[in-house]
Amino acid sequence: MSVWIADANDLDSLIDYSGHFRWTVERHDGVSLGNAPLPTTLGGEPAPVAMTLMTWTNRDAALAWYDTAEYRPYRDQRHAASTATVIGIPALPTVKFPPRALDTLHHTRPTDESNTTTTRTATA
Repeated sequence: MSVWIADANDLDSLIDYSGHFRWTVERHDGVSLGNAPLPTTLGGEPAPVAMTLMTWTNRDAALAWYDTAEYRPYRDQRHAASTATVIGIPALPTVKFPPRALDTLHHTRPTDESNTTTTRTATA
């Protein structure tokens, strides 16, 4: 998995880049999970100007993508528009749920003013 944190020299060009590079990731066995020009800070220091989160089948796929002819013009655009810190981290393991574990949800809600409740089962 990789995280890109950028400060923009040219915000318009960085926003343009953000909307167009993703197909190159997908062509090389990656997935762009999130791409946010002007992300929201929920706490701590102010957010960077842009962030991207991508996942790859493995580290070698990510490194190979970075040097492809398809990505090169977008990479050059990003380099001209921003300075970025790129962080590679191992992906979290896939969570396996038991069969049908998420099929049934139980909701308890009041039926009337008398504080009695009913349990309703919903299927996803």
